[in-house]
Amino acid sequence: MADTWGRRPVYIATFLVYSLASAGAGCAQNYPGLLIMRMLQAVGSSSAIAVGAGTIGDISTPAERGGYMGVYSMLTQLGPLLGPFLGGLISQTLGWRWIFWILAIMSILLWIVLVIFLPETLRSLVGDGSGYANPTLLQYWRRSFRKQEHDGLSTTSRFDSATVVCKDHSELSLSLPSAINCMPVKDDFRVEHTENAKKKNRFPNVFQSLTYLKEKDIAVLLFYNALQYGAIYSMLTSLTKLFTETYQLNTLQIGLCYLSSGFGSSLGSFSSGRLLNWQFSRYSRSYLSTKGEGSRSINRKNLDPEFPIEATRLNLTWIWGIAFSLFTSAYGWCLQLKVNIAVPLTMTFFMAYTSSSTFCAINTLLVDLFPNNSAAIIASNNFTRCILGALVVFCVNPGVEFMGIGWFFTTVSLIVFVSRAILIVELKYGPKWRLQRIERSKVSLS
Repeated sequence: MADTWGRRPVYIATFLVYSLASAGAGCAQNYPGLLIMRMLQAVGSSSAIAVGAGTIGDISTPAERGGYMGVYSMLTQLGPLLGPFLGGLISQTLGWRWIFWILAIMSILLWIVLVIFLPETLRSLVGDGSGYANPTLLQYWRRSFRKQEHDGLSTTSRFDSATVVCKDHSELSLSLPSAINCMPVKDDFRVEHTENAKKKNRFPNVFQSLTYLKEKDIAVLLFYNALQYGAIYSMLTSLTKLFTETYQLNTLQIGLCYLSSGFGSSLGSFSSGRLLNWQFSRYSRSYLSTKGEGSRSINRKNLDPEFPIEATRLNLTWIWGIAFSLFTSAYGWCLQLKVNIAVPLTMTFFMAYTSSSTFCAINTLLVDLFPNNSAAIIASNNFTRCILGALVVFCVNPGVEFMGIGWFFTTVSLIVFVSRAILIVELKYGPKWRLQRIERSKVSLS
């Protein structure tokens, strides 16, 4: 929907759902009611990741996209960073219901900000931002004021030779009486306005995100990312139980333990974004130098199909993968042997750092591959990783009880380590699959 109707409608609708669900969770009188409200919370908050990445795809070029995605990922990690700590503090001082009521208050304030200030960024609707679609209240008021000014002046004297687009998208001279209800627009916006109106009125394919799974290179990336997500989720979801049993911590202390992984995730995302920008600059210079076009720069409009975007984004992920596997195995044995709590917390920092660096690289590559459908492609990523994350939650406790903490996390680290081999497949065959997809799209358009 966000790639067809625009970002703003999805933001506004889903954040409203989240606000109401948060208030409902705070008022829940039984467990089924709380469970339903929590499910609605997940529905409402789900747009933030996918549509947020889509917005970044709208406003950024490949050369700067890594940095934007890094900052974006870093800020999204503030939830895991501050949430458990603040939740534990609120629960102990005000009661658990206030967790949801505070979320409701904060989200409704954010919703008001979205309605008033956040502009539409979908390029197929607003182009470089000069188009008019899904307006904010400020844009609507400004446009209404200008229209009143135009209506108060002589149409023929001000727009004798202007060309306008009417409601039926036909062109008329403003000197004609039938043009009174038409809106003056720039000449270079006429065709775009017509096409945008057609696209906005088209009903979106709600299953579009799933269609990307049939693309070989996308399937490889999503599978790899899902395994990485499941591995880090096995640590995050089991931390409360394992640290409570091993170190006899209370709710507030458990919340403080999550700060380590939160800081690791935030720092990893930010630094990875900077590295991705540096990598793109290095690869683009080498690529253009090889072609004898050193004076040309690569941006959104001239990213050549032959440009090695896969290697540009993924060539450091093997380092993060090896480091993550080592820290994950060490984390499990630290808990098994009940060493000083500072040691496993240090492991969680580096586990989160390396995994968030991987997520940032893959998310950026996904947006690079489908810049015009960035929200949908990130939604497909969320779908696959959350499915695997749910399976991991189901398996963690039985796995720990059956294998022991040390061997369970060693097994997880080995699975993730072996999965690095599929990145070799992506680096070798990904460019070929991408070029084949481009050729198919050209044939379908011809």
